[in-house]
Amino acid sequence: MQYNIKKAFPGWNTLSGIGNSALIKSFSVWFVIIPIVAKITEGISGEINLGLFNPPLVIKWDIPFSFKILYLATVFFTIANIIYTIFAPKIIKEYKSYSDFKEKEGSFESLKQMFEPLLERSNEKYQEILLQDFFGHVHTRGVEHKSLRHRFDACTVPQEYHAEAYSNIKGAYNNENLILQACILLLYVLGFLCLAYIFYENACYVFSDLL
Repeated sequence: MQYNIKKAFPGWNTLSGIGNSALIKSFSVWFVIIPIVAKITEGISGEINLGLFNPPLVIKWDIPFSFKILYLATVFFTIANIIYTIFAPKIIKEYKSYSDFKEKEGSFESLKQMFEPLLERSNEKYQEILLQDFFGHVHTRGVEHKSLRHRFDACTVPQEYHAEAYSNIKGAYNNENLILQACILLLYVLGFLCLAYIFYENACYVFSDLL
């Protein structure tokens, strides 16, 4: 049952894809800009007469665009990104792919060090599941041990199998910390709902003149 619940969550990889998108990243800038723009425009309402031409050119400023809703979306996205930055596993947060890892780190010892925190905090049963999965998918060299944990500590992985080791360890981390994943996902959903509301509100305004 626990395995199925984990599979139902998007995983850190998916959350990373959302958080690293250009749209979501841009909201860190709007988090600062929106209050400034709102303060500047707070006294503007109705119609603005630019004093040009005859009859004068008038701009309507009553478009139902809500700075409060947009800022709320920005807050949701910003908090989600902060939680992700603090708690996301290093192997997912810092490396987009194996080639990226190979360029920055590249050694199997680095992979071991990244796998170590997950193994240490896992109970004996789950640790055994993780290591059985690792040895079942990754070609290793080393002295056989009765304990899978000691076997992992002593093993080495040939260079040509480093990509497999990277993928396996990254997959092991992908479904960890489900509560944090749920919190981040909820914040992203709330942010997108705010944007959807703004889009709907402005679409209704634009098309109201055509109906």
